[in-house]
Amino acid sequence: MDIPQNVVRYALYYVVYGVGVDILDRKTNVFSKQTGIFAKAYDFPWTDAWSPLHILWGAIASGMKIPMKWYLPLAVANEVIVEHSLCRLSKIYPQIRYARECDSLPHIATDIAWGLLGYYGWGLLHGGE
Repeated sequence: MDIPQNVVRYALYYVVYGVGVDILDRKTNVFSKQTGIFAKAYDFPWTDAWSPLHILWGAIASGMKIPMKWYLPLAVANEVIVEHSLCRLSKIYPQIRYARECDSLPHIATDIAWGLLGYYGWGLLHGGE
């Protein structure tokens, strides 16, 4: 199965974003503390300062014409595999600064739902899905 070029670009943009967050945090130590405005939500409605970024990345995917058959697996893989793995590894390797606290299952589902809102919201605003 060939991966469409726009899907590859989207994934690369997301990698650059993730590395950028890590670099910024190495200079400021703001995100890894996950306190204050950057604290993760552990209770209903599991919405936090990172939620608008999930909406934004969903909108970017829609704007880049990423088909849902590619977007949803990428979003789920990011939440379930990438972020959870980084969280677990950060407890072993202190040089991994991103995702210090692991998301609960409801939080993961909410993050994915925010991304879908951005995806479909962008599409509706621009005459698409």
